[in-house]
Amino acid sequence: MRLLSVRLQQTALTLILVLFGILSAYSQSIPPQARIAGAIDDSIRVTLKGNTHPLARPEFDRGMAPDDHAYAADAAPVEALA
Repeated sequence: MRLLSVRLQQTALTLILVLFGILSAYSQSIPPQARIAGAIDDSIRVTLKGNTHPLARPEFDRGMAPDDHAYAADAAPVEALA
């Protein structure tokens, strides 16, 4: 009886894995639908709420950075990134 139970579990697991593989392959073969339905009109814009850090407010603005200010992207040598 125990052998039958183990065999049934193995068969069920194999079936689940095969079905998962088939569904995964099928879902990758379907091309995605285009989300842009028409031409882009720059005169119509929408401000998205909640996409700005809470501390990005005018009272914390310190103006333009000086020209000699080293930004984090400029501080790392290019050779170190390669």
